[in-house]
Amino acid sequence: MLQSHGHPKNDDTYEDIMIDIHHSPQFQESYSTSGVFKGDARSFSIQFSTDGMNPFSHGTYSTWALTVTLLDLQKHIRHSFEIIKLLGIIPGKSTDASLKLDAYLEIFVDELISLSRTEMYDGYLKETFAIKVKLIIIIIIIIFIKLVKPVASH
Repeated sequence: MLQSHGHPKNDDTYEDIMIDIHHSPQFQESYSTSGVFKGDARSFSIQFSTDGMNPFSHGTYSTWALTVTLLDLQKHIRHSFEIIKLLGIIPGKSTDASLKLDAYLEIFVDELISLSRTEMYDGYLKETFAIKVKLIIIIIIIIFIKLVKPVASH
């Protein structure tokens, strides 16, 4: 994804470089008639991301931000601050973070399952349809090791 920063805005200029998830064969396959969405453009892909960090310079306290992004939007729109939704923040000791993450994920996945069982109405086509959602989960764990050289006292 970071490859695109040095390239022109016109995506057609670099046909051999994937600069967005929309160019991915797997993403395109999802929307084909044989893919997950069976060719229905009214379905959508969601990216769930989380990353933990220590807000203090020492200790075992951690904070995990849980965010959701709609991948079907154009890149310059979906990465804007207003579009990325914060689902929650998990505070606590770093050893407890994975246990708490499961509880948040369970609620979110339950909501997506409930949504997928809901009949929607398309006013443009004047028909009802069942919405489909593809969830892509990204969990980033970055471990920083602080190396301090001992200073000999004289």
